[in-house]
Amino acid sequence: MKSLLSMIGIGVVTVLFTACAELPAADDPADDEAQSTDVSAVVDAPAVPPGSQAVAADPVDAGASCAAFVLFNGGSCPAGFTCLWKDANFRGEIVGVSRGCFIGNLVGVPCPSCRGGNFNDQMSSWSNRSGGQSCWWFDVGRRGTRIVMPNGVSHSGTSPANNDQASSFGSC
Repeated sequence: MKSLLSMIGIGVVTVLFTACAELPAADDPADDEAQSTDVSAVVDAPAVPPGSQAVAADPVDAGASCAAFVLFNGGSCPAGFTCLWKDANFRGEIVGVSRGCFIGNLVGVPCPSCRGGNFNDQMSSWSNRSGGQSCWWFDVGRRGTRIVMPNGVSHSGTSPANNDQASSFGSC
């Protein structure tokens, strides 16, 4: 009887191993550096919210249609965008950029209530509703320390070391 159960167990393991071997490889990279944002499927940028002011954004890869905006009276982050807020708890002015695009210098984004009148080094909360991975950088031109903003994640407040440090952001 023991021998029969052993044979059955070996048979089940063999079937499971064979079935698993035929599955496609998992798309789960070991670290965020290995992740990629597929912007080739991005053709049309989502519409900027009503009452917002359009701002310039650049495509990460050719073929992306970019949209970016600033809302001076605050608001929520629309689907298809990654957004930064001036203040914690998603309050204050908001700047957003569509998937596949980035704003390389937040000095060019107006913010009347911000020091210097622009959004550079002003971000205190963020949300990524873009459909892909986004990042923000301490320096202009997507340089310096990089902070990953996974899709579908929001932070109502940055750590003290990261508060008011963003100088560029978007898809990465």
